[in-house]
Amino acid sequence: MSGHQEDHFLMETSPIPIQEIPEDRAITETVLPLNLKPLFKISKPEIRKSLKALTLESVFATIFYNIISGALLSNFLLQLGAGAVEIGLLASIPQIVNLLQPLGAYLIDRSTSFRWYAIYVFTPSRLL
Repeated sequence: MSGHQEDHFLMETSPIPIQEIPEDRAITETVLPLNLKPLFKISKPEIRKSLKALTLESVFATIFYNIISGALLSNFLLQLGAGAVEIGLLASIPQIVNLLQPLGAYLIDRSTSFRWYAIYVFTPSRLL
């Protein structure tokens, strides 16, 4: 095939070019008002305090979840004589409990204090 025939072949098989219509483009653009102000302002010390508390809680949560779901749990259950089915069932409890998240969202929405809600919910599990 000569070069001219290849160009002609490629031109015939190439897709139809898409032309952008300005009206369609305007519909998909998001327009934000320029005078958008936050509903409330959080000070930098409050943000820092919240981030420190979140970091500390995350450290304890990571330690907690590694203890209850890692090799320590498997070894403990093997020492008790558990089989593969029992280990699988006990290891799946954290994922099954995640099904209760909508209930937790409902309760936290009705709660007046996030701090006391968090203390009541997370303290017993961390103490175990």
